[in-house]
Amino acid sequence: MSVKKNKVEIILTTLLAFSLGLILLLLSKHYLTDDNEPWKTVFALLGAYLTISIVANLFHRWFLKPSEDETRKQELEILLDERINAILGNSVKYGFSGFLPEMNYKAMFDALENGDVLWWVDTYCPAHQLWESNIRNAISRGAEIKMLVLSANTDYAIDRANEIGGTYTPERFKKELKNFKEALEIIQKASETESCSLEITEYTDRPGMPVYLVAKKDGSILGYSSFYVGKPTGAGFPHMRWTTAEGGFVNELLEYVKAKWERNVLNSASSESE
Repeated sequence: MSVKKNKVEIILTTLLAFSLGLILLLLSKHYLTDDNEPWKTVFALLGAYLTISIVANLFHRWFLKPSEDETRKQELEILLDERINAILGNSVKYGFSGFLPEMNYKAMFDALENGDVLWWVDTYCPAHQLWESNIRNAISRGAEIKMLVLSANTDYAIDRANEIGGTYTPERFKKELKNFKEALEIIQKASETESCSLEITEYTDRPGMPVYLVAKKDGSILGYSSFYVGKPTGAGFPHMRWTTAEGGFVNELLEYVKAKWERNVLNSASSESE
């Protein structure tokens, strides 16, 4: 209410000042003669100042200021890019667009559209029950999801459990890993009639890093990545966000994930044929 009141007051004050300027000009031109100097000159100067300054101010506000604001915005963006690049070393060039305090899986699945492809690489996510409905909805919208999940039947599962330590014993880690894959398989079976679907491949080589890449219909790529350290990365752990850039890092990530996918699909096929 106060903002609206202030605008009304500004408009009324502007009209009053402009009207006063016109009145002073009329007085100096038609009602004051040369015998009334210096009042005629004072009224003329003051009237001209009020009318001209208000017209100039309005012209600036309506026509010039928007252009100036856009120019300043562009200059500020360039300056910020230069500052960020100076601090983070060509971050814009390589497509780095900041850190996330933790990975928001729900938002990632909810943003998937028809024709988008999500490439997922991780061990498993302990809180997958929280976003299972989101992944189902993404598939229903026509998104394609390819998930690389660490095999429980490998020493890397034991190594990762030992890295985390604490309550994450190898037995617990393997059990939750199997539960995660089984939950995905239920979603996979339910999505077999959808236009696009969920594909799951177990990998038996090194975990590498958590990577989630969204290949959009327009050819752009949105990516998230993190590192395996001594804490679980599925919740409350920072991730990096990557966007498409010429020669950017997200392209390297996509090549890495695709190669890992093809390699493990072939390994799985070879194991089944033996």
